[in-house]
Amino acid sequence: MKHFEGGKQSLLTENAYIASLEDNPVPIGSADRVKKIVPTDILKVRHSDINRYGVTALKNLETGIRLGSYEGILTDVKTEIGNAWKLQDGKFIDATDETTSNYLRFVNCARTQQEENLEAFECKDDLYYKTKRNILKGDELLVFYGISFAENSGIDMKTYYGEEDTKKVSRPRSKRTSASTYNVQDEE
Repeated sequence: MKHFEGGKQSLLTENAYIASLEDNPVPIGSADRVKKIVPTDILKVRHSDINRYGVTALKNLETGIRLGSYEGILTDVKTEIGNAWKLQDGKFIDATDETTSNYLRFVNCARTQQEENLEAFECKDDLYYKTKRNILKGDELLVFYGISFAENSGIDMKTYYGEEDTKKVSRPRSKRTSASTYNVQDEE
């Protein structure tokens, strides 16, 4: 983990973070890049009860740690496969190709606000995740991908938000598209 000089560094006022978790350096186009790029001894792509694969913490992570950026091909074309985020400018980061993406494509959608431990944010045409709260060793990393993605994945929005009216709750600015499909081999 890299700590920045002077303690906190702010990308945008609302998206300040205290540290950045760096990916392992793996060249784009490398076989199994999506698994090799995971920060060693800190996170691991493994089986998930939510969706075939997920990302699990191998160590405790404190609130405010930045992960990413979310890597893939920047495109104007919406993918139906589910490994893409729609940016505020209408473009998509498509992480379908495992030789050009990273492990963040395996972070699953939180089913309730209580289990959501990451939030997504944009900065300078890149998308990042940031820990919203302390994450304990063994916890799966989970982010909310937006109402459309959640509903397509079978998540009931009244359950997600509790008893609140879903129209009154703020939504994430970026949205992940469609339903996720994964095809890596688990190494457990």
